[in-house]
Amino acid sequence: MKCKRCSTEIEDTNISGYCGYCAYKAYKESSDSKRESIEGVLNPRPAAAVGGASQPAPRPGLASSTVPAQTERPLPRPMTVGSGSSMPGSAMPAPPSVHGMAASPSRAEEIVNNAYDPEVEQLLLNAFIKDRYVLSKVVEEGFQADMFASKHARRIGDCVMELYSDKAASNIIDRHIILDRLRKKGLLTDETSDYLDQILRHGTAQYAQATQYVDLIKERVAREQLEKVAERLGNYVQRSGEDFDKDPMDVTAEVIKSLQDLQKKNQEKKVRLIKEQMFQIVKAVNDREATGEIENLGYSIKPFYDLNTTLSGFRKGFLYGIAGAPRRGKTSLTLELATCVAANERVPVLFITWEQTKLNLTYRLLAKESQLNPDTLQRKRIMSNEEQEAKFAMGWRKMEQYMDYFYLVEGTKKDTIEKVKAHAYNIKQLHETDDLLIVVDYIQKMPTKNDIGDEKFKVEEISTQLKGLSIELNCPIVAISSLNKEGCNIDSEDSPVRPNMYHCKGSGDIEYDLDSAVIMAKDWGDTRELATQLSAKAEEMGKDAVNIPKIDVINIHIDKNRDAPEGISSIVQLLFLIENNKFIELGYKVETDHYRFTKIENLINKLLEEDYISFRDIESASSGDSEMARRKKIRLRY
Repeated sequence: MKCKRCSTEIEDTNISGYCGYCAYKAYKESSDSKRESIEGVLNPRPAAAVGGASQPAPRPGLASSTVPAQTERPLPRPMTVGSGSSMPGSAMPAPPSVHGMAASPSRAEEIVNNAYDPEVEQLLLNAFIKDRYVLSKVVEEGFQADMFASKHARRIGDCVMELYSDKAASNIIDRHIILDRLRKKGLLTDETSDYLDQILRHGTAQYAQATQYVDLIKERVAREQLEKVAERLGNYVQRSGEDFDKDPMDVTAEVIKSLQDLQKKNQEKKVRLIKEQMFQIVKAVNDREATGEIENLGYSIKPFYDLNTTLSGFRKGFLYGIAGAPRRGKTSLTLELATCVAANERVPVLFITWEQTKLNLTYRLLAKESQLNPDTLQRKRIMSNEEQEAKFAMGWRKMEQYMDYFYLVEGTKKDTIEKVKAHAYNIKQLHETDDLLIVVDYIQKMPTKNDIGDEKFKVEEISTQLKGLSIELNCPIVAISSLNKEGCNIDSEDSPVRPNMYHCKGSGDIEYDLDSAVIMAKDWGDTRELATQLSAKAEEMGKDAVNIPKIDVINIHIDKNRDAPEGISSIVQLLFLIENNKFIELGYKVETDHYRFTKIENLINKLLEEDYISFRDIESASSGDSEMARRKKIRLRY
């Protein structure tokens, strides 16, 4: 089932037909327009009958409770119907039933446009009951059960929160457990039981949807409280109400306090004293005395040991930029680093690409794990070749270490930063964790909510949003960037200079938003030396010395590294096996030519021993060359 607005896949049980993002968006778009109260929508007042006005029909399924201590929260007063409404005095048609909303866009609009809707509360309570993670996160955001409008929702919400906070309780809460808790508290009525059954009939909302529903409810509560303040002030000015004889300063002070309480309630998470962080720091310092020092501040990217040490892993709340010219392996490197995080830390990874398909990137992953060329994996027979079959099985076993944590998403023009955030929250909910790594491939192709014609302003807007998202989600985000023509030209040949972050396409403030800036540049000197020694090694072994493996030496320049370890080099060398999309770390860059020769000589021997490279036989090379020449001749005949 797809959302009616954005076509995003949603649960079949989502009877509104809208994803949480689109529902929230529609609500925001209509917030400045005049809206009709839910009472007027669900209980339309028919035209006045002969002999007097008729009374509104009671709301189905929410009969009054026999418990006098709790009452239904009064709904906002009806507002004036805006343009497009029926003529005054005409009867407003009754809306379709809840079960018919999926087929009725007008009813879906009512869900997001009205100040209160019972279905939103029921969907949110269903998420609380079925997923403890959702409940814990929204409580951290300051949500409380007394924000529900329905007294039945408040009762059930209180019980669910109590059950999950009870350390002796199990992690599973069902209908019978909730009813038993309500009975013990003296709050169980037939109406409340029926309301619970309505809740459990809904599908479970994803975390991204639940957070949007919470925002809707919190905004409604805020509007109701502001309306009460406005009514109180209006009564005081008209010299009526309970405050008519109070001093103006006393009334003003009480109103200001109520507004401050409202602000505090809606910003409970955002404003906290620094002493909480100080307590965390003291605890961490004391823990290290007992457990030992921490190797990384972030997620480990081993076996890239030196790069891992220099960056101290991928750290939470950090925005990383990786830039380079075409054919330097930007996507291949970030894929490999992301798989290291998933395998080492068992942390979910969200890799969003606007550049390639999921299938192509999966072939890349399998190629680097199996040491089989992507073309071989896609065209040739694998299982009939014993050696290739063994490599394929090896690649599968390696991918098993992270395939349950790695998510590939093909980005579209609709996948703005808000959609990325929704994906991230849903993955966190699915794995019941706050840990996540996000990779964006690449930043210049990422869309914005509003069309921005200037590429420089667009990239600045996206980089700022990505930085904000990394802080909000408390996770590392890696953004790949392409270079402009000047940067590509610099790296296209041996040059005394190299590309920098200001050579990124559309670069403006991107280097200021980044916590760590990484530039990939080809080391032309080491690459030539490697090719020379590979050719000599092939000739020494009696192999083809012309058609040698395609390998580049790539320098990783870490131009910006916030909170970097002291005394660490900022240049790490990697070996890029182009045909297999595989990177191997060489170590820190050393400038001496003598060491370069010895290092590459040892490297070639290691690559041969570990079967990363192999040389072609002269006979097969000759036959291959003759076959290619024959094909060229055939083409020339046409």
